[in-house]
Amino acid sequence: MALKQKYGNFDSLMSLSQKAKCKLQWWVLNVERSHNAISHLPFEHQITTDASLLGGEQNVKGYPLEHHINYLEMLAIYSVLQTFT
Repeated sequence: MALKQKYGNFDSLMSLSQKAKCKLQWWVLNVERSHNAISHLPFEHQITTDASLLGGEQNVKGYPLEHHINYLEMLAIYSVLQTFT
């Protein structure tokens, strides 16, 4: 919502709700004590994207390129993941 209010400007400032501040504080206090082994199983598939807006298509799955590049990258990944479900 903050990004929408700031017209997609990732460099703008935003306010956090008290609930968000509490959750961040929990992570600050607990992240060092958390432990969960990361699995290193062999990959069956690999998804890569190209973060360049130069050349190529003028849209991604019907979404015009005026969206932020991070949004377009996530949209591409989402589209690929949908093919596996």
